[in-house]
Amino acid sequence: MKLFLFLPQGTILLSIVADAYAKGKGDGHSIGKEEGENMVKEMIRKKYYNNAKLTADAITIMLQTLLNKGFKPNKLFVNNSIDGSSVLLAIKQETHIKDEFIDIAYSEASKLNLQFFEKGLNLQIAFLPDTENLNIHLLKSDGFGLAFDLDKNILI
Repeated sequence: MKLFLFLPQGTILLSIVADAYAKGKGDGHSIGKEEGENMVKEMIRKKYYNNAKLTADAITIMLQTLLNKGFKPNKLFVNNSIDGSSVLLAIKQETHIKDEFIDIAYSEASKLNLQFFEKGLNLQIAFLPDTENLNIHLLKSDGFGLAFDLDKNILI
């Protein structure tokens, strides 16, 4: 049995209408899914690059503060993601244990963590002693993919 749909423009077989509806719905779903995936990818990309920019700004401020107070970090390690960024600054062991360094460095790090949290970045800044036992490969395997020697001004 064939069913017909009677329209002012003419008569159409109902199965043709149903097939066209199903095809349109399927095509629309595919297009919508692809557009949705592209939109999500673009949002992730923007968030990641924004976090990277904010992290670079925070590192610049932190380094400038330390240098102004007479403390010179030797190495920089960064773990950046869409969730936030972690920064490790390695400094000579004898400096790392000084009370003055601890007070200034961690006070400034806390201020920057709050300042950049208000800008949408979950930022963690920490310090570690730069010793001969510092395992750069282990830090990289922990996600600190950007490693930079501040003395030699090169990636490590």
